[in-house]
Amino acid sequence: MTVKYRGTPVEILDQLRMEADRGIPTVAEYIRFVQDNIQRMSGQPCPLDGGSTEKRALSLIEHLEALYALEVMAE
Repeated sequence: MTVKYRGTPVEILDQLRMEADRGIPTVAEYIRFVQDNIQRMSGQPCPLDGGSTEKRALSLIEHLEALYALEVMAE
């Protein structure tokens, strides 16, 4: 089953955060949660670009795509 998410990287990660229902209150904290899990599971660093939530969200989505955890599709 394919699930499609639409929006900016922050909006997409916010949708994923809400679906995960882990009690993570903000997108910024969810980004850190996913980043930590990538590092733990892969044993590799997962550096994210930029200091803003928007830049970090885009960088995280790019990392997830590189790991084949999601596919970015342009409309």
